[in-house]
Amino acid sequence: MKIGEFSKKFNVKRDTIRYYIETGLLLPEKIRNQYIFDESCIKDMKEIIELKNLKFTISGIQKIFSLKRMTNLTDISDIDFYLSFFENKKQELLKEKEKIEKALNIIEEKISYINTSLKNKEKKIGIPLQFINYLVCPKCNKPLELNNATIKKNYIFTGELNCDCGYHAQINKGIIITPEADTSEIPEYEKKGKTLLNMYDQSLLTLMEKGGIWIYKRLFNIGVKNKVIMEIGTGLGRFVKNSMVNMGKDTLYIATEKSLDSLKTLKNSLELAGSNANIVFIAGDYTKCPIKSESIDIVIDYFGTRNYLLKNSFYPVEKVSNFLKKDGIWIGTFTYYENHAKSLKNYAEKTRNLLLFESIKNSFTKNSIKKLESSELGFSLKMGEIEKTHIPGDKLHVWAFLGKKI
Repeated sequence: MKIGEFSKKFNVKRDTIRYYIETGLLLPEKIRNQYIFDESCIKDMKEIIELKNLKFTISGIQKIFSLKRMTNLTDISDIDFYLSFFENKKQELLKEKEKIEKALNIIEEKISYINTSLKNKEKKIGIPLQFINYLVCPKCNKPLELNNATIKKNYIFTGELNCDCGYHAQINKGIIITPEADTSEIPEYEKKGKTLLNMYDQSLLTLMEKGGIWIYKRLFNIGVKNKVIMEIGTGLGRFVKNSMVNMGKDTLYIATEKSLDSLKTLKNSLELAGSNANIVFIAGDYTKCPIKSESIDIVIDYFGTRNYLLKNSFYPVEKVSNFLKKDGIWIGTFTYYENHAKSLKNYAEKTRNLLLFESIKNSFTKNSIKKLESSELGFSLKMGEIEKTHIPGDKLHVWAFLGKKI
């Protein structure tokens, strides 16, 4: 029997058979430069498969084969030695079994914890009644009137926000929905973490993670107690999900996002996690939020500026800075290209300049945001499937910034 037929008989690759020959497990005769496999090879191959299934290593099988071939197991001492291979393997497997059983018990505890604790922590999030004091009409700046509201335990879940000038927003399931909200649904697959990993290049994901950590550390160094925080372009909540754990009832967090479906998804996630933080969800254009001027202590901009300027061709800081108190903090992460980047040609002409470092930096200076700290976090040569306008090889830099309104 030649190697091809032998390979098919045992459903084993030819390279594996050659390896067994090299290690002396198989001893076929070589005739005219071809290996010929006889009955003894078939017998050896069956035993190799059996011993591998019993978790023996190649070196262990070599020792067993050598013992059998050299002694034919005719002496009682040789038989005892042969037996010792299996007794030792049995003890190894029993120890491994004990480890596996311990691991299975821990996994069972984890499954039980997830099912009984994490899944059952669900807590519905509404708009804190106190937040009404922050709401004004974005057109005429008059206080908004709350009508037809459903209020439970000082939280608003449904209602209408109206102004005499004709402005109208609604509250549905604890989310403020402004006229500018995008009410279209996002495909389910886009909401999954797996999709995020597939859409972004790993190098860019790493920089985004570094950016989130950079913001997080400085945010909590500043302190969030008794602060009103506004995140612009919250999306599906990549940043806020990791921050809510360390925020209490004394912090008011405003999550703003154009996509209503994104906020619904985020809200559901935080409710399942049993979040105790005071969080307000506002769907719409966050530069036109129905919020009082100079009422925000901290603005978080976790790549929100880039997403906004690509669609609106101006920096959101031009409008959002009005919401910041004097001495209020702007903290965020931003992406930019170098002046000679080929990718710039793929963007609208009025947007290209906005993607340059000097323009981003100057946007804060022009809007009275003084730099306190900044850091170059690195660059990525690829973006992945998320943005077709990027040409692989161009450096997409990630810059972190912390500033104060003066």
